[in-house]
Amino acid sequence: MRVLNLSTNDYANFAHDNAKALRTVGVDCVDLKTKAHQLGYTTQSKVSTPQEITKAIDQADLIQIFHSDLHLLSLVKDKSKRVVVYHTGTNYRDNSEKLNKAFNKHVETSIIALSEFSGLGAKNETYVVGAIDCDNAVFDCDVLGITEAVKIAHYPSNPEVKGTREIVKMMLSNRIEYDFDFTYSSNLLGHSEQSDRLSKCHVYIELFKPVLRGKTYGSWGITALEAAKLGKIVITQNLNKDVYFDSYGDCPLLLANTPEQFYDALNVVTTLNPIELKAMQKETFDWVTKNHSYIATGNKIKSILNL
Repeated sequence: MRVLNLSTNDYANFAHDNAKALRTVGVDCVDLKTKAHQLGYTTQSKVSTPQEITKAIDQADLIQIFHSDLHLLSLVKDKSKRVVVYHTGTNYRDNSEKLNKAFNKHVETSIIALSEFSGLGAKNETYVVGAIDCDNAVFDCDVLGITEAVKIAHYPSNPEVKGTREIVKMMLSNRIEYDFDFTYSSNLLGHSEQSDRLSKCHVYIELFKPVLRGKTYGSWGITALEAAKLGKIVITQNLNKDVYFDSYGDCPLLLANTPEQFYDALNVVTTLNPIELKAMQKETFDWVTKNHSYIATGNKIKSILNL
């Protein structure tokens, strides 16, 4: 059984990490895309020509199309292959009815990566969070000194999408003592540079954006997983947390879907003593390495798709 992962722009390296997860559990999976990633991940799917993609499609038994890509669907829909689609972001959020109509005719399974997509009409909908590389992850977080303030950081790749204006406004209006590091540059940092920044805080704020362009929005993404892997407490959002619980169980991320919940989360992390802070960081680290590592995600997808 050969699996082919196809994407055009592989947002957040999602399709590549999916392929690595499948390969980790023994599945023959090839991942190709047509455009290089702007964040310069250390490894990413092979940037391929149309001819290479056509040949790979002919050799595959099951094809996974990522990011609701209609062009890729047009290449495979008449090939008598098993087809799976991953609905992952803005394209599906804004155009779910149109995309369901197109994909539902041709796919056996639709995998949603965000909980707010639940119930929008995708065929045989299944929820799977992205995978991250936890193979060499080691929990190693400094305990605060008695006089140190908790360092809280927010480094958005896109301030509009992450709700940066709202986050900064709430942080500056809060009188709790903390060290808040907010940085945004129009020149995106590479993935390794971003990871280095993340490693220097105690708490990472990923997201606060309940609505985006009039659509329900606000489920944590890959950055939350990457921060958790570095042993950071994460404040983020999930407007439909039951979807996650039903698929994975409890989640230690601090979910703030309203300003009141955001202030409550800040109060929690700024009143922990150093030992409590480290214990909460360890809980978050253990959660992500158990549930969202390559091996955990690979086994989950392998089971869903009967590979």
